[in-house]
Amino acid sequence: MHSFIGILSGILLVVIPAVGFSQATRKIKGEILSEENTPVPGLAVIQLGKQKGVATDVNGQFEMTVNEEKDVYIQLSGLDLEIYLKYNEGEEFKSVSLKDWKQIKKDNRRIFDEWKAKNLE
Repeated sequence: MHSFIGILSGILLVVIPAVGFSQATRKIKGEILSEENTPVPGLAVIQLGKQKGVATDVNGQFEMTVNEEKDVYIQLSGLDLEIYLKYNEGEEFKSVSLKDWKQIKKDNRRIFDEWKAKNLE
């Protein structure tokens, strides 16, 4: 009987903390199109401040699961590109066309500075 209680206690010690630390998640999606409106495959998509990432597929699309946070910041890089995107609370999809490159470059600094202010100070 004592060994059963010991085993049960051990299981509860492992399971209860795991349940307490689990966070809600959400999926975010996006697509990256070239200036000619064709897909841009193979870009690395990384959630800023996290160790998780994916790549755009042959259709220039990506999908990743992130922790449920008010705002999610990601970086897309590759092919001499560096793009920062902010997904606002409840926002699930973004489409980016590289024909808007001037606006993207302008937004990049603002988005990265905003993330940095929230996370590195």
